[in-house]
Amino acid sequence: MRISISVFWLSVMCVFLLVSAARGQPERQSSSGTSKDSEIPDGFERQALELGGEILKPIGWRYESREVGKTIVTKIWEPLANEEYAYETGFTIDIVTNTAEAGKRPSEYAVSYLDKLKKTGEVVKVYKPKETNGMIVSGILLDQKMTMADSEKKYRIRTVLSAHDDSELLFVITFGTLVTSWDKYEPTFSVMTKNLKVIDLSKKPKSDQ
Repeated sequence: MRISISVFWLSVMCVFLLVSAARGQPERQSSSGTSKDSEIPDGFERQALELGGEILKPIGWRYESREVGKTIVTKIWEPLANEEYAYETGFTIDIVTNTAEAGKRPSEYAVSYLDKLKKTGEVVKVYKPKETNGMIVSGILLDQKMTMADSEKKYRIRTVLSAHDDSELLFVITFGTLVTSWDKYEPTFSVMTKNLKVIDLSKKPKSDQ
């Protein structure tokens, strides 16, 4: 996952991406502690994101975020047994800030992005664009065959795009796992995305004021 940060501090905003709930979710904790901690479902923990946001990460899953030039690369995944960096189930966030270079607004870019995705696998479901919290949210559920470690497997991948034309930002959330494991992990992905806060830009650098 790659997140460009070149124009982030040109806007003052907090972004929450709300994705529809899955069929079921882990029960929430009812043990003693702060009210904030009590809101964390069993099996999850808070994970801070590089740009001031946060996500609920399954305990035991790996988190990685590193800067490459002007890009922040971030991913969250469940490592395979004895394979710290190998995985079949993962979650990524991509924040696109340069759609204007393609001559398109974020919402327009999202449409072309989805059109390309449709050609990469078997479409299970298309989520029509709708306006949510000032953003145009759309998405797709896709089955794709991928070869990893010389073994071809079929993966189910959901991509959610949230376009904010006023700020020229496009947020791409991608999560996937084996088709045979989708029913098991869909509730996990639902918890991770339900109250995901991607960035917090409540303060601008003085040089931009």
